Amino acid sequence: DRRNLKMIGEVGIMKHAILLLADEDPSVVKECNKILVNLASYDEGVIILYSDQGVKLLKEVLDKSETIRYRVFDVIIDSILISDQAFEFASSAGFIPKIKAVVSTQSTGKLSTSYPST
Repeated sequence: DRRNLKMIGEVGIMKHAILLLADEDPSVVKECNKILVNLASYDEGVIILYSDQGVKLLKEVLDKSETIRYRVFDVIIDSILISDQAFEFASSAGFIPKIKAVVSTQSTGKLSTSYPST
């Protein structure tokens, strides 16, 4: 529902979900990933996720550690896989070159963080 999506951006649910990608508890990280990817599955949601505030938060969390960087990349890649619009926004925000750089330096090329099943 559109009102719920607007509320997510306004009340900071998106902000908290992005910040909690840095949490030590893998189950918290997994749920935040689900929230953010679900948000990106809606046209309005992807606009909220890749808004100036969303991009700023993603970039801040991205720089915390290598593990957290992969978590943020997971959200970005998952959003791109479900939304062409997300790809455009991620490209404009400069995330695609960062992901490409990491992939080109990884011997396995694997970005996904494994989450424990619950």
